[in-house]
Amino acid sequence: MWLSSLFHDLRYAARLLRLHPGFTAVAILTLAIGMGANTVVLTLVNTFALRPLPVPDPEAIVHIGMKADLGRHLFSYQDYLDYRAANRTLAGLAAANKVAALLGDAPARFGELDAMLLGSDYRMAFGRIVTASYFDVLGARTEIGRLFTAEEDRVPDQDAVVVLSHSFWTRQFQSDPAIIGKTVRLTGRAFTVVGVMEPGFVGTEPQIPDFWPR
Repeated sequence: MWLSSLFHDLRYAARLLRLHPGFTAVAILTLAIGMGANTVVLTLVNTFALRPLPVPDPEAIVHIGMKADLGRHLFSYQDYLDYRAANRTLAGLAAANKVAALLGDAPARFGELDAMLLGSDYRMAFGRIVTASYFDVLGARTEIGRLFTAEEDRVPDQDAVVVLSHSFWTRQFQSDPAIIGKTVRLTGRAFTVVGVMEPGFVGTEPQIPDFWPR
C-alpha cells in the first residue's frame, strides 16, 4: 500500500517538475550546491579532525604557537631556540614556517599577487622553512638523498640546501634519479638538492609542500 502511494507521489512530482522547468533548474542547482558544500565540509573535518597525520605516533605531536592582534604570528626563531634549551618534556622540538617562491630567476621581493601578475612565464611553488630537527621529530625518511644536518642549522645561510617532496620531484623533475646535487633556483636563489622525501610524507599540514629549504 505504502509503495503504491510512494510511486504515485513520485509521478506527481515528476509531472510538476516538467511543467515548471525554471523551478526544476533552480531546485537541481540548489541541491548540487548543498551537496558540494557538504562534501567540502566533510572532507575538511576528515582531514583535520578525524584522520591522523601520516607520521609515526601522531597523537604525541603537539603544536606550539603565539598570535597577537589581527592574527599576526610572533613566534621567532630565537623563541624556538629558547624553548629547545628549556625543553625537559618533549622528545624533540622543531620549527617550521610557510614560504612561497618562484621557480627560476625572479624579482627578489614579491608576494603571491605579484607572482600572478608576472604571467605564465613564472611558476609558483610553496614550501616550509624548517629546522634540521623537523624530519627527525616526525620520523620521516627520504626516498633518495639525505635530510638536513645539525651543522646546517648552526650556521644559517652557509649552504643553501633544499629537500623536495616526492610529488614535486615527480611532477617538476620527472622523478630524475640524478637530482641529488643539482641546483634548483627559487626566486633567483640557487639551492642544492640534498634529498627527496618518501611518498606520502606531508609534514604537519594536509597540504603537501613542494620543498623544504634551509
